[in-house]
Amino acid sequence: MLSDAFDQAGNVVLISKLLQKKTTMQAGLVDHYDSLEYSDEIFNRFAHHGFANVMTNADNELDVKECRSIISQMEVNEKKNIVLLFRWQCFLTPQKLINFWTENMKRSGSTIGEM
Repeated sequence: MLSDAFDQAGNVVLISKLLQKKTTMQAGLVDHYDSLEYSDEIFNRFAHHGFANVMTNADNELDVKECRSIISQMEVNEKKNIVLLFRWQCFLTPQKLINFWTENMKRSGSTIGEM
């Protein structure tokens, strides 16, 4: 019943979580993620996803965290994943998101395909 409502809404965004396998952590690859955690499949079928991880300067979960920038996307297993905030923005005010990415591309020199 809830999955039917998600299907009819068409703009449901659920949170995903970027994860590192133990071997990736042990290799010391700090900003490398190799998997994602999602909600149950019954909810995912008709939903879009955005990751909710915040990149900080903390060495571990218990350290004080400070976040001064947002990572708009992260590649996991050769697939680009968009941060939750931007995924919501796609539905609420898509033109503002396009303007943000266009400005970001100008600064970084990347192309739309890379974004």
